[in-house]
Parts: sequence; C-alpha cells; structure tokens
Amino acid sequence: MQNYYRVDPFERPVGSIVTPSVAFFDSLKPPEIEVEEIFERVRPSSAPARRGALFLFVQERDARRWAARDRAQRLYEVSVSPSQSVLHVDWAWLGQARRDWPDQSTITSSATQYWSGVLTRSPVAECLTGEGTVVREIEMVAEDYDAVARDTIGTTAGDIASQFRLGF
Repeated sequence: MQNYYRVDPFERPVGSIVTPSVAFFDSLKPPEIEVEEIFERVRPSSAPARRGALFLFVQERDARRWAARDRAQRLYEVSVSPSQSVLHVDWAWLGQARRDWPDQSTITSSATQYWSGVLTRSPVAECLTGEGTVVREIEMVAEDYDAVARDTIGTTAGDIASQFRLGF
C-alpha cells in the first residue's frame, strides 16, 4: 500500500473508500474548461482522464497548502492498493497553463509536460488513480492557514490584528 493525501469537503470515516468526483470540474469557469479540454486532447491513451480520476497529493505539505485555501476542506491520508494504477504528474503545469490562457500553443506544451510526468522547478506532485481508502483525518492547524495568507496577501489575520492593537 502506498499512502497519499486527499483534500475533500466531505467527512470520510477511517476505512471508507474515496472515489473520483466531478464536483471540481463542474465548478470550472469557461477559460478553465478550455484548458481542461486541451489537457484532455493531449492526454496519452494509456493515461486516465482527469475528469474520471481521483486526485491525491504526494506530499502532505502540498495537501495542507491546498486544504488551507478553504476552511471547509478536510485533509485525509489515503492508501492506494498496489493493484490500482497510479499516474504521477505535476499539478504546477496545470496552474501554468491556466495562467497562459488563451495561448493554446503554450497550454498544449504545459499539457504535454504534465502528462509526461516532467516536474517543474516548483512541483506540486499529485497522482491520479481510481480509488483509495481513508487511513486517517489530518488536523489542520492555524499555521497551515497562516502560510497560505502570507503567500496570498503577504500577512496573516493575526499580524493585522496585532498592528491594530499597537495603534498602527
């Protein structure tokens, strides 16, 4: 068994099976849909379709950062049976492709790199598989949310509050 990390809005008891969900894809905006369509056109026939895959993070650190973007998200450690096919890719290529929209040739290049398993300089390693089993829920702590706030707005709510208390 190999263990990975799943960010999920649902409560998942230990031992429960996690399967693919299309909720992420159903919430996409038109530019994001176009990027996904290009990724699908470039996808090798041996690779699972993104829309039908269970996405898991390889590194707990990356999963924590993703989960901290929305306090409604939960973080789970999930095991994947050796009998399950697992494709390792770098989500950062998808992020780059979204930033490059509407440049289809650059998006196509990012999609090719993604499906090839090539890592970027700042990889967000994920894997695509069919299903996994919840091993445990991982508690999110204030530091997880603070790290995302620092990256996004350069400070945290606690830092802002302390400045107000000091009269700045």
